[in-house]
Amino acid sequence: MKFVILGFIVCMTIPSAQAQVVMIGPPPPAPHEMMVAPPGAPEKFVWDPGHWKWHRARYVWLPGHWIGRPMPKLIWVPGSWRASLRGWVWIAGHWK
Repeated sequence: MKFVILGFIVCMTIPSAQAQVVMIGPPPPAPHEMMVAPPGAPEKFVWDPGHWKWHRARYVWLPGHWIGRPMPKLIWVPGSWRASLRGWVWIAGHWK
């Protein structure tokens, strides 16, 4: 499998001031991934699907994993790549 990377820009986000990777082209399609059994009671864990991460000038696949739910009613919003006017931006997963 061959991927052509067109380029990237590192910029600062406000107010968190964390570096953000902006890609000119979209990430590759996600490979098929099998969800494994949760490490404990299913209502206490949420599956975070795998995703592509930009690392050392290339995409690296990070497999899915279970995350412990900090409070019963919180909902996990998985991270995702989103198109923006500057290119493709990674939006980190978070609880809401």
